[in-house]
Amino acid sequence: MLGTVTVKNFKDLIGTTAVITIMDGPNVSLTLEEVIEQKLDAKADKRPDTCRKKPFTLILSGGKNHQAPDGIYEITFDKIGRLEGVYIDNKADVPENKTLSENHTASKASGASESSDDKQGSGGSNAPQVLYEISFA
Repeated sequence: MLGTVTVKNFKDLIGTTAVITIMDGPNVSLTLEEVIEQKLDAKADKRPDTCRKKPFTLILSGGKNHQAPDGIYEITFDKIGRLEGVYIDNKADVPENKTLSENHTASKASGASESSDDKQGSGGSNAPQVLYEISFA
């Protein structure tokens, strides 16, 4: 399934919840914030033919109180279903992403609705957010 998903599968899912399955603990709910399509110059692209022709990256956010560390997980998206063997990169400890996380938290506080995960485990919409990244290359 990982090889068949495209950027189009995720564009309509921005703002929806995805769930990471955690084997030794409670699952983590994340919100799909952004889908970034990578623009490649076909002539300069040196990747093998077996690679994805149009790579893209997903940016997700979740509460800071209950996080998933970097690793390979199952993640379930509405309308797509479960994707197995997905590497999810937790950006909480990356200094250059601190501003991005703070900006995201500020924008949620200024009017975006709260998710049920924020209400239950993170202390509301003003709770600090952690960004996650999934790259499909």
